[in-house]
Amino acid sequence: MSSVRFEEITHRFESGGGIERLSLEAKSGELLTLLGPSGCGKTTTLRIVAGFARPDSGRLAFDGIDVTSWPPENRGIGMVFQSYALFPHLDVFDNVAFGLRTRRVAKNAIVSRVKRSLELVGLSGTGTRSVQSLSGGQQQRVALARAIVVEPRILLLDEPLSNLDMQLREETRAEIRRIQRTLGITTLYVTHDREEALAISDRIAVLRAGRLEQVGTPSDVFERPSSAFVAGFVSGANVLAARLERRTDGRSAVALPGGRLETRSVPTGAAVGAAVAVAIRPSAFRVCAPDDGIKGRVARLEYGGESIRLRIEIDAARGVAIEAVVPRANGAEFVEGAPVALTAAPADVLVFSDGGAVA
Repeated sequence: MSSVRFEEITHRFESGGGIERLSLEAKSGELLTLLGPSGCGKTTTLRIVAGFARPDSGRLAFDGIDVTSWPPENRGIGMVFQSYALFPHLDVFDNVAFGLRTRRVAKNAIVSRVKRSLELVGLSGTGTRSVQSLSGGQQQRVALARAIVVEPRILLLDEPLSNLDMQLREETRAEIRRIQRTLGITTLYVTHDREEALAISDRIAVLRAGRLEQVGTPSDVFERPSSAFVAGFVSGANVLAARLERRTDGRSAVALPGGRLETRSVPTGAAVGAAVAVAIRPSAFRVCAPDDGIKGRVARLEYGGESIRLRIEIDAARGVAIEAVVPRANGAEFVEGAPVALTAAPADVLVFSDGGAVA
């Protein structure tokens, strides 16, 4: 299978936005997820790989070969669209066989390859069924079978689970991962769902406004974010404006609305008194004595089974609040409108300068 390398790729839209000098590599056989909010350039990046869009500048290479100007039909791409793009007037077999017929594959080979692809996606025996009679999850599998039956060098998946309910999404993403590993096919997977990205990926590339913020394994981007944006988007961390109050070689301290917290993470070059951004995951908070940590009032309490999610107002005048998730056993301690104090371990209090990395 092929590696995919973006070298300083730029693609701008007339209406503004696009991709800015993207340099990134998907290694041969890996599943690389492009993660980011709507409009950050994820789908445009896939379209450039497929040949449906041309970059304004830069170079796209498969296995080191420049394919920037190659037409789509010469790239060996399989693609699953968000809408699945199935042909409603064709049965399952003919939908899957479509790409093979356009490539003039022999009839007996088409039959065996379609059968094998349907078996791989768990749809054996459905060839004569109308695609309109299938569930959403089954239609998604037909779209996947159609993409892999042509034996592509690269598989592109654009928000493939967005039309499925939660349970089907979890089941189907596990199937996609199983199939990708079975085939060993290089895969670029686009999603805005951080949980999906963390569950399915070998590596994740986080995009923001057309630029690469961070690339790494799921644990890298979750536990060691390179910016406040990554911390907030990937782990759902609370991101708060703060001031560096004290700096030492061991523990430093930051002043936040509602109180102060100790931290082991300080940006390189940040001086005492500097404005910084602090990121703390909701699950990192714990209740503390009233005179410690961050003080606020419970604005909302949501029962979540094994845990309780709290929204704590820490500066009501400015509308500043934090989200905290605590074990259900502590639920009796919380009442909406009541005061509360929270703290977090210094290692869980991540501090960033504007766009800077953690030291």
